[in-house]
Amino acid sequence: RVRFPEKRQQAQYTPKKGPNKVKAYSRGRGPYYIYFLKSGKYVKIGLSTSIEKRIMDLQTGNPVELELLCKYVVNSKYAESRLHQKFREDHTLNEWFYLSENIKNYIEEILKNER
Repeated sequence: RVRFPEKRQQAQYTPKKGPNKVKAYSRGRGPYYIYFLKSGKYVKIGLSTSIEKRIMDLQTGNPVELELLCKYVVNSKYAESRLHQKFREDHTLNEWFYLSENIKNYIEEILKNER
């Protein structure tokens, strides 16, 4: 007999004060973050609710020390796939991309807007 899982809870979000400040939640685990992790000439574009844990998990199987280039809160778990599509010409494998000028410029814009 096949059992189907119960419906997942809808992701909730609560707006922060100020323009364009949104805090997205994933079933009570905290906000979604997009992150860019550098490993040599490559960068991983990913989504997580716990960046520190994710870095530790990825570092275990990686001989090169990972460097967090930037992270930011998003209001949708689909933001990651939109970024993968945006940088598809730099794609190597799974969520890993060449650290191209396009990606560097994107990261610089994110960091500039956070100041």
